[in-house]
Amino acid sequence: MRVPPPQSRFTSDGSTTSLSFVSIYEDEDLSNKLVADKAPRILHPSAVLFTFLQSDFAKQSDLFKLISDKIGPIDEVQIITKPGRTNLKHEIYVQVNFIRLSDSEKAVTEGLTFKN
Repeated sequence: MRVPPPQSRFTSDGSTTSLSFVSIYEDEDLSNKLVADKAPRILHPSAVLFTFLQSDFAKQSDLFKLISDKIGPIDEVQIITKPGRTNLKHEIYVQVNFIRLSDSEKAVTEGLTFKN
């Protein structure tokens, strides 16, 4: 959900005042829940979803090369969300379809670790 920025209001004396928002309830894990809810509608049945930080890669091609080198040859790649607009953690969600089904299974069972 997107909250619009507060707008300034003019008072009777001509000065401006800004509205402020007060949080009544905040769910810190809401973004992860929304992604989990949307994933079945977005993903292909054999696709694997990876999450990375934008700051980890200078270019998207570096990210794709890492996945290909660690897991296996890639058939199709799609960036699900763009970092920076609504994603405060600057995460990149990457949907990957591998050429071999065994590589998809490897990605799910073993995962992908880097920068350790």
